[in-house]
Amino acid sequence: MNLRLTAALLSLLLLAACSEKTTEGTTSTTPRPTEEPVDKECATFSDYTAGTADNLENQFIFMHDDVKAKNFDAAFEPWQKVYRMAPAADGQRYTVYTDGVQIYEYKISQTQDSMERDGYIKTIFGLYDDIEKCYPKEAKFVAARRGYDYFYSYPEYATTEETYNQFKRAIDSYEAKDVPYFVINPFTDLMIQRYNANEITSDEARRYYDKIQTAINTGLQGQYAAQFRTVKDYTDYRYIEFETVDGFYPCSYFRDKYLTDFAQYAGNCDYTQEVYSRLYAGGCDVASDPAFAQVRSALQACEADDDDPGTSGLADILREANQLARERQYDAAVAKYTEAMNAASSDNTKAKIAYRIANTYYAARNFPQARQYARQSASLMSGYGKPYLLIGKLYASSGPLCGSGRGFNSQVVVWAAIDQWMRAKSVDSSVA
Repeated sequence: MNLRLTAALLSLLLLAACSEKTTEGTTSTTPRPTEEPVDKECATFSDYTAGTADNLENQFIFMHDDVKAKNFDAAFEPWQKVYRMAPAADGQRYTVYTDGVQIYEYKISQTQDSMERDGYIKTIFGLYDDIEKCYPKEAKFVAARRGYDYFYSYPEYATTEETYNQFKRAIDSYEAKDVPYFVINPFTDLMIQRYNANEITSDEARRYYDKIQTAINTGLQGQYAAQFRTVKDYTDYRYIEFETVDGFYPCSYFRDKYLTDFAQYAGNCDYTQEVYSRLYAGGCDVASDPAFAQVRSALQACEADDDDPGTSGLADILREANQLARERQYDAAVAKYTEAMNAASSDNTKAKIAYRIANTYYAARNFPQARQYARQSASLMSGYGKPYLLIGKLYASSGPLCGSGRGFNSQVVVWAAIDQWMRAKSVDSSVA
């Protein structure tokens, strides 16, 4: 046989001998790993072959560690791959989405380009939509986070009503004891804004007040007690505004709050007048119940000091005005106070009456008029700190009158309030 032909035949035989042998009529059942995403909206690691799933899970772990370490640049590329292929991770947690939110929040902080910023913000809200779609039980968390972002970070992307409704949706979805602490303060602010604007009823405000009190009282005993203490300090102050709303709080609320330490403030006539008015608003029988005798006695002493030697009958006019104010007849009270102010002979007396008019307008929730008379009061009497305290309260109460009342604008209002309180202390140490 030709030598060349023999070599060729041997080569063919060797090749056949070394080739993989298969059984005729069968095929391998081991799937080949793929790097293409499956056609599934909420894909998880388990939707892929073992090799691809392991690779995705490893990338997820390293990416999540980078996010926790705030190494967002390093985390971005692996996050993109995991989000593209298995956004629902292991099907038990929505971490891929919330990690994406953190990454895009970082990107927002690094850009000055308004179009880039807009795209990043819309991506964040798209990720919230994804959570709700793939983890429908977490809709309450999404509503809480979306409301928080609308309020603090991106107020231009939602109206006050839309933000309020996101918070409402969250609070309604959680059991009252489980409401997250971070929604309570902004929701409280919006609720008071909307009540002041006649956009919600006192019944709605009271319903959510009760839910929030349950959440705070439970939270003070739990893991986030420190955060809930901060929340309580803020809400306790803000909910004072509802003390001027008839029927919002029961008599017991005012009795417990004001009578315990009343004796040490009984000499403060403005305080005495306010306590009497609050008790009256709560339905307390303050005019005859023996429990309120010390309040009546202090009030009588204050009215005896209202006389002005230079103005005959001023005390009688003020007594009538005070009674009207205590009974919530605000328009009639302002008319009487104005009569008294016009009759007063000294600027100091006029200043004190102007302050009472300001307080009456504040109780009636007419904040612009309250501010006007508080400023008039301060201008009439140097070293009189009470008008500045009231102006500070007005700034703290009326964020929406000075802008959106959210985000940076809300901080500006708080600074203005603090400035007025500091001014009150500087001109009149008695109010410190």
